[in-house]
Amino acid sequence: MRDLAYLKLMSREYPNIKAASSEIINLKAILGLPKGTEYFFSDLHGEYEAFIHLLKSSSGIIREKIRETFGYIISNQEETELANLIYYPRRRWRRRSTTASTTTTGSGSRSTAWCASARRYRPNTPAPR
Repeated sequence: MRDLAYLKLMSREYPNIKAASSEIINLKAILGLPKGTEYFFSDLHGEYEAFIHLLKSSSGIIREKIRETFGYIISNQEETELANLIYYPRRRWRRRSTTASTTTTGSGSRSTAWCASARRYRPNTPAPR
């Protein structure tokens, strides 16, 4: 009885054998894909800053995504600044506001200029708030 109810629900999504077979093949292919990297941390006593950095930086994945997205469009220094802005937005924003007079360009701050530059290459880049 329970199997019949389950099969009726399945028949809504997969109305024939071909549809069900295709989905089974697709799911098996997905299961065969390589798994993402897993990290296990141990012995973290007193290592709060290092642990938080690993979490915020996604163990380097954010830096990889910046490189994939912008490639050679931005310099290494700009890449580092963007990564740090993503990792520590409050800290970077505070530092930006305290040094605004030394980092401003004719049209605004360095981050504003960077975002404007990024929008040229990636039109969906949001404007700074």
